[in-house]
Parts: sequence; C-alpha cells; structure tokens
Amino acid sequence: MRLSTNLYFKNNLDNLLRTQERVNTVQEKLTKQTNILTPADDPIGNTQVLALNEKISQNEQFARNSNFLENSLKREESVLGNINLSLNRARQLAVQAGNGVNSEQDYKAVGQELAAIEQEVFDLMNTRDEAGNFIFGGYQNRQQPFEYDPTSQSYKYQNDDGQRTIQISPTLKLAAGDPGSEVFGLVSKRTNVTLQNDTIGAANVAVTNRKEFSELSEQLYDAATPANNYVRLEFTGATTFNVVDSAGNAVGDPPLTGQTFTPGSPIETAGLEIEYSGTPAAGDSVEVGFDQPIERNVTTVIGDLADTLLNSGGKSEIEIQNQIGFALDDLAAGNDQILSARSGVGARINVMENANNSNADFQVVNKETRASIEDIDWATAITDLTKSETILEASRQIFSRVSGLSLFDYLR
Repeated sequence: MRLSTNLYFKNNLDNLLRTQERVNTVQEKLTKQTNILTPADDPIGNTQVLALNEKISQNEQFARNSNFLENSLKREESVLGNINLSLNRARQLAVQAGNGVNSEQDYKAVGQELAAIEQEVFDLMNTRDEAGNFIFGGYQNRQQPFEYDPTSQSYKYQNDDGQRTIQISPTLKLAAGDPGSEVFGLVSKRTNVTLQNDTIGAANVAVTNRKEFSELSEQLYDAATPANNYVRLEFTGATTFNVVDSAGNAVGDPPLTGQTFTPGSPIETAGLEIEYSGTPAAGDSVEVGFDQPIERNVTTVIGDLADTLLNSGGKSEIEIQNQIGFALDDLAAGNDQILSARSGVGARINVMENANNSNADFQVVNKETRASIEDIDWATAITDLTKSETILEASRQIFSRVSGLSLFDYLR
C-alpha cells in the first residue's frame, strides 16, 4: 500500500492535535479544579451537580432571609421591652396617685410624668426600621400606624392587620413582625357621662362599673340622634326609682325597675354613681347623658389618666379614684398584650435558630456531595497530565525524525 506524502503528514498532524487536546483538557481541569468541564464529560454527574448547586444557592438565600428576619424580630423585641418598662412605670405612678393622701399639686406632678410616658409610648408604637418602614404597620408599613384623634381624644390604629412573612426553609415561613392592632389592641372602652336635666340637685356622676355601663350604653347608643343618648332615673317614691331610656322604656336585663337607694347616700345603678344634695321624691328625675363608647389602647389609657390627674381640681375624689382603678386594670391588660407579643417574638426566634442549624447541616452535606462528584482528583489529574505531555513530546520527536528521512539517506 502506498501512502502519499500529504496523507502521511496529515495523519501525524491529527495524532499530534489529539494528544495536544488531551493535554489541554487535563490542564483546564486542573485550572478550574473540576472534573466536569462539559455535560458530555459526565452526564449523570453534571445533572446531580446542577441540582446540588440549586439547593446550595437556595440555602444561601435562606441564610440571608434569616439574617433579615433576626434583625426584624430583635428590633421588635427591643421596642416591646421598652414599652413594657414604660407601662410598669405608669402603673407605679397610678398606684402612687391612688394612695388617697395626694393634693391637687401631687396629682398634677404625677399627671405630668404620665403625659410624658404617653408621648414616649406613642413614639415607640410608631417605630421605624432602617429602611423607614413602620414595624407595627402591617402590610401598609409606609404609612404611620397610630394617630391621635382629637375628636375622640384617643390613639387609633390606621393600618391593616397583615403580617409580612419571610421564608427561611423550603417549607417554613415566619412572620417578620406584628400589626399594631394585635400588639396594642383594645383593653377597654371609655364612655363619657354628663349630668343633664335633674330635679334632685345632682352634683356629680361617675362610672363605677365600666362593664355594666358600657354594655348598656352600647345597646342604647343612637348615632343618628345624639339627643337620645341618655338614661333617666324616674323616682317613684322617696327611696325607689326606675331607669328608662329616651323613649321611656325600662332599660337593662332584667329591667332596672323598682330600684332602691338610701336617702342621703349616693345612688348606684347601671354602673353609675350619682351624688346629689336634694331630697328625691315621686315625680323627680335625673338624666345622665353619654357619648359613643371609645375604644382604648394602652396609650389612650395613660393619656386619660394623665388628663384626669392634671385636671383633678374639677373632679370629685370618687371620680379620680375610679379612674385610677380603671387605669390599673387596663394597664395590666395592656401589659399582658405586650408580654404575649414578646413571647411570640421569642418563639419565632427559637424556631428560626433551629431552622438555621438544619439549613447549615444540609449545606455541609450538599457541598460535600457536590465535591465528591465534580472536584478533581489532583493525584490522578497530575499523573494524566504528565503522561499526556510525555506522549505529546515523544510524538513530536518521532514525527520530526521520521519526516526528515528520504531515499537519499540510504544512498550515501
């Protein structure tokens, strides 16, 4: 068989190029420190590596999410802790004001500090995070959640009840905060009462049983006709009376008819206490008007107590002590709300830490598995490189020597 010079050179060149390609491939694997340069190198292994890379990237995102969640929860826990301290101080002041031996000036001093605490708690309820979002704002966290309503003289929540959640594992999402409506919700309702028409020389009226009177006033409240918002005590004798609404119907369940009182002592009925100077008799009456019941959160409670003490000069001691007693009950209820929210935050932090530990363990396993599939075996790769380079160099030398031979070399 005869081989042309061109075919001979072509075959040798192809062999050199194939050997050079093997050297380049091994060098590239060593440079990139991977055993899989293209899917063709290991189709199954490449598929597994792609899946593992996705899992690793996902866990890295979960770790970033956890850092954000941790910052949010710890910020909320800190704010709630400060509010808890403020409420405890307000309760101490309320107890101090209720000792029964305070002068008007003493009440005013306590009221001034309570007013300062009121503003402090209001500010904390509108706390922002580092991005300027209100942490108790629900989904509408760019809008201030709490505003003061001068008409009702109360602090009202303006936003929604949503909770933003953050995913920290494939199946776990945790709330990154709490809406203000849940943390600083209703603790009581305030119903303002006033004396209206009377024929018994009524001097003062106070709410002594909020629950009883709030239920009654809510049942009777007429938003369309405010003039109908009152109850009337109609005296049927020197020691008896009935309680009726604006239409003259008996109120209460059971109806407050045939009620009795001791002449000269305050009249107590329907959660009210009325002081008077006259001598009630059959045909006399007294009307007690009431406003729409106002929902109160802890800030409104502190504000109401501060207002009572700052303006104690125009109020009876009974009214002041009643307000202090109500405030103590409401502050305790509000404090329970704060403690419950703090417990929820702490529970979420614990769950998050457990999830982080699990994610870290999965991350280690995934990286080890990926390394076992794609990472290069340095000893084997260096051996292959040395062998391939040796073969390449030998091929070059042989081709160089053989290509230089001719018939004239044998005719010397």
